[in-house]
Amino acid sequence: AHKGFIQVRNLDARRLGYSITPKGMQEKSRLAYRYMERTVGFYKQLRYRVKHNLLQARTSGVRRVAIYGINDVAEVVFLTLQELGMELVVVASPRHAGESWLGRTVLGPEALRSVGIDAVLVTDLNRIPDSYPELEGLKVLGLDA
Repeated sequence: AHKGFIQVRNLDARRLGYSITPKGMQEKSRLAYRYMERTVGFYKQLRYRVKHNLLQARTSGVRRVAIYGINDVAEVVFLTLQELGMELVVVASPRHAGESWLGRTVLGPEALRSVGIDAVLVTDLNRIPDSYPELEGLKVLGLDA
């Protein structure tokens, strides 16, 4: 810890009290601001990647899309699909099947084969889109830049 950010005082023989100093409060605010800058930067970068990939897909004839995976990325995909006038046909996730997500019922992966979609957009940034055996035979879109 840096000197001057926290003030320690004895409350009694066994307990200490801690208070944040004005200098500590200033540092805490600075760190919170930096965190927000990084978070907003990540969101902007993600929005660009999603929009870029969906525009490319739309150019190649993709209009009816499924989202595979429920997470924060999926919410960005949802908003971008609306912005681009593309149709979200179904939302699927093996872990969230039966749950409600943004006013839609999440289905299991088996539903993807019966709903007439042009492509599936995988929203898991930590896994290669081609590594989903349940999506074999479907056109799969990832979020690579």
